[in-house]
Amino acid sequence: MICQDPFLVQKFDAFSLKILNWARKHDGITGNLAIQITHLLEQEKTFNDRVFTIAGQTYQQYHEEELLVAILRYLILSHKVEEQYHSWYALGIEHEIKLTGLFEAFLLSLPKDSIAPLPNAVAMYFTYQNSLPAGMRAFLYANIIINKRTQESIYQQYQKTIERFALEQMHSGLMDDNLAIIYQDALDNKMIDEDVADAMAKLFFMKKIICIYPDVTRVMVFEEAISEPVIVPVHNRVAYVPIYTDHYQIFLEEQGKNLITDDHAYFIETLLQGPELMDRFKGLTREPLHYFVHDLTEFEENFQLSSDDMDKVLEFYNSEWISLDYKHKMYPFFIKFLQ
Repeated sequence: MICQDPFLVQKFDAFSLKILNWARKHDGITGNLAIQITHLLEQEKTFNDRVFTIAGQTYQQYHEEELLVAILRYLILSHKVEEQYHSWYALGIEHEIKLTGLFEAFLLSLPKDSIAPLPNAVAMYFTYQNSLPAGMRAFLYANIIINKRTQESIYQQYQKTIERFALEQMHSGLMDDNLAIIYQDALDNKMIDEDVADAMAKLFFMKKIICIYPDVTRVMVFEEAISEPVIVPVHNRVAYVPIYTDHYQIFLEEQGKNLITDDHAYFIETLLQGPELMDRFKGLTREPLHYFVHDLTEFEENFQLSSDDMDKVLEFYNSEWISLDYKHKMYPFFIKFLQ
């Protein structure tokens, strides 16, 4: 009866949904019923999985643009930005649908490990309209950088914005995979001054720790030269932590209980590259201690001191950041130099 007179369906109540679901499973959705589903969907205020499934399969059958717009609006107003809905937003972009929030929903629902080039319309939109939170801007800018060889003109339009964002995040001391791509690009483009060199004193030594065990909640790094351990939380088995020297021990904490010391329980990734960058940082920084400790522990007895290093040696011994044991260990070396 409903197939013959679809206007009998006046709302998506439990009874109507039961009948529509039966019709969906038995190829009983007619063209007129598809039109009525479209009109009802435009009036829906609350998200319902059964409604979405019925509307989605109806679109797959009839491919009516009006229904596609209704589905997209329904998803956007319901704040559905999980990955499972991304194909719908991609379809909207492909059909050049004009709908507020579509580009944002497309980006927010994009799988976070995706490195595929963004559609030109999406990339260009965010050069003019960008109220994304910092994490999503980092995701967007990293994608633009990764694809700059195939989308060179788009990258050029973003470059100044990306560099400003890179400076903001550097000064905040933040690091993740996307920020590492952004920082590396900015540094490779010679965006280096005293402020950048100071910020990089910590960021350049950041490592990504990938935990094998799923229940690890914190990473603890003990370094011989550093007085206090660095303890950071783990999210999705990943932590970002500065490691300045080659003399360190990593402990993984499982839900506040066990400590894991097995070095096969994690992987370490270096995030920023370039020994020539390190030399530039050391020449510009107003806070040289982190670089000095890195060089000192790397070479130790073979480390070449000069008269220009005296201020660094004094800072080394005055700093509470340096462990007392390491100060004692290096004391004979510095005395030998002074003689």
